[in-house]
Amino acid sequence: MVTPLDYDNRLQAVVRPAVVPLTEQLRRVPPNRVAALIDSRIFTYGQLTAEAHLAAENYRDHGVKAGTVVGVQLANSWAFMVAHVALAELGAVMATLHRPLTDRECHALLEFVGASFWLNPEGWEALRDIPAEPTAANERPLDGQWPLAIFYTSGTQSLRPKPCLHSHQTLLGNAAVVARDGEMNADDVFISASPFTHLFGILSCHLAWVLGARQIIIERYGPRGFLNSCRNQGATIAFMVPTHIRDLLDYLREHPEESQGVALREIRTAGAAVSPDLADRVFSRLEAKLVNHWGMSEIGGGTYTHWRDEVAVAAESIGRPSAGAQVMLLDESGRVVETPDVPGEMLFRGPSLFYGYYGNSKATNEALYQDAQGQWWLRTGDIVSWSNQGRLRYLGRLKDIVNRGGVKIDALEIEHAVLTLEGIRTAALVAEPDTRLGERATLVIERTNSTISITLTQVQQHLAQFGIAKFKWPERLVIWDKLPTTPTGKLAKARIREQLRQAPVANANAPLSP
Repeated sequence: MVTPLDYDNRLQAVVRPAVVPLTEQLRRVPPNRVAALIDSRIFTYGQLTAEAHLAAENYRDHGVKAGTVVGVQLANSWAFMVAHVALAELGAVMATLHRPLTDRECHALLEFVGASFWLNPEGWEALRDIPAEPTAANERPLDGQWPLAIFYTSGTQSLRPKPCLHSHQTLLGNAAVVARDGEMNADDVFISASPFTHLFGILSCHLAWVLGARQIIIERYGPRGFLNSCRNQGATIAFMVPTHIRDLLDYLREHPEESQGVALREIRTAGAAVSPDLADRVFSRLEAKLVNHWGMSEIGGGTYTHWRDEVAVAAESIGRPSAGAQVMLLDESGRVVETPDVPGEMLFRGPSLFYGYYGNSKATNEALYQDAQGQWWLRTGDIVSWSNQGRLRYLGRLKDIVNRGGVKIDALEIEHAVLTLEGIRTAALVAEPDTRLGERATLVIERTNSTISITLTQVQQHLAQFGIAKFKWPERLVIWDKLPTTPTGKLAKARIREQLRQAPVANANAPLSP
């Protein structure tokens, strides 16, 4: 049972604008407006609220009430939308689970947050007995501060995900801010290749709802089907991670005619750093601007570029903080960094900030930082720097730094350069232990074709052409058929490190001079 009593007091003190609950927000949209487009089927906002109300009555009969945690593991679909709204109507808390997770993984995650039910492709499953006693939910009306959903962190750097607790206020409020900052309106048509079970994907859905706009729903992503949906249903804003975009661009290289009739204004991307050529290729193939969107499960949309920016901006920065949010950079000594081009860890505070890791106060304590004025910030673990234009440049994760004999190597710089080498589809630079230097850099790659031969010497020569110093070059090359990713398509670096630790067999080695 989750209520505002479970919020971390430090995060509850963050100033947040008033937001109406989700169901009230949807009732304010004219019922005849189109809410969703699925192939040739059209669904209105009136249908969404009506079907959600019937589903809510069914859930109530099963024992769901305000504060009940319900796991939802569904594809992007009308059924997901209805379930999300129905649970919100009851004041229940949706705990999202990605489709690729196994039953065992789902049960572990749901048990951790005390979920009572699990809604999955197989149906409805009761997980525990429902307590009969009244809860704090019966003592106060449901409002914008009431908990709405739990999203688990992606697990790119940690082997143990953390459940982020959010309210109507943090999620819908964030959507309203993103819409205003991005000059979006009710005539926009959204489409998401990213799953609604991820905070980035569901932002597409929430943006449509706060605007009363249309959402194109695609259950499974494929470049051809995606382009057809964009063309036939008039998509203007797409949500895609870089992996989706690269697949799309590869398809358009072979089928350039498929871009005809696609009228996307922007492709908003998140989840991985944008390589230097990606924004150029998106614009040249689709005449759409790439919007680099930085966020976290703890934050939602935190900073972003703008579709009015020059094309190169999305590859050079993650934009500016969202309206009402603040960003602070700290160096390794804990001093505030304000000088352009000087790196520091990004700390964030703003109205979209979560209410803590549910059931994991230790992780919440580790993530929070109190400044001299007594204000609390989230330590993001991301390394950034300010530009002269007041934008933020993403430099990588704290754990994405290889410390070779006291000299820091930025994994992102190497990965970006390596991805321009023909035949490499995905690349991850990670640190491996070294008895003398502390750490050495290992490059793990996935090839575009298994017949392509790539050697460590080739990689090092390629980096030399980029003018990258020799001490930054990888000293080991490992080639895998497939690099592990999170369910949302991000490289799972923690799993890569663990697999290397368990099977430390070198594909190639070329130690560098210290």
